[in-house]
Amino acid sequence: MAVVVDTREQAAELSTAIRQRLVADGRVDDLRAAVTGSGQRIGAENRIVTRRNDRAFGVANRDTWTVVAVGPHGELTVVPGDVTPDDAVPPGAASSRAGERVLLAGYVTCHVELAYASTAHGAQGDTVTTAHVVIGEHTGAASAYVGMTRGRTANTANTAHLVATDPAAAREQWIAGVRHQTSRCVVWAPCGRGPIAKIDDRVPGR
Repeated sequence: MAVVVDTREQAAELSTAIRQRLVADGRVDDLRAAVTGSGQRIGAENRIVTRRNDRAFGVANRDTWTVVAVGPHGELTVVPGDVTPDDAVPPGAASSRAGERVLLAGYVTCHVELAYASTAHGAQGDTVTTAHVVIGEHTGAASAYVGMTRGRTANTANTAHLVATDPAAAREQWIAGVRHQTSRCVVWAPCGRGPIAKIDDRVPGR
């Protein structure tokens, strides 16, 4: 699944919120976590992205990974994002996983981010089952197009999330950039620093 937003700041904020939900649901370990320079906590089962090429670690910018362990000094043991951690150890192999890497703490601090949301630029080239695009007042048609065309075989399950003060404002955003890309829309109201509140569930103009 892809979640596409306008800015890296939005991606970081939404990724952190998604991680908090996963921790609350018991799907991500928060007892032992590495902390990035931006303050993001990263534990086992988290999805991350590397943001700098490093031949020593065998990673590239925008590679996605799943964390399988956090070391005592903040290092991360990771496997490629398309490898299921539970199945990453081949039969008969006790000490290595498919594509396993160890990212030292210094690299994690400076060049690792949570990867539950990304900008349109970061999502280019990705293929996923479903995509969710957050449409705000600064979202252009090109960015919306990227987010709404990431489906592996089809894009009919894609959903546009319009951040607007009311359905009328959302309708204007819809017409401006995304209406031809999806038939499903959810409208949200901006609520400052608090949680985003869902205010509508219909497709504007329909």
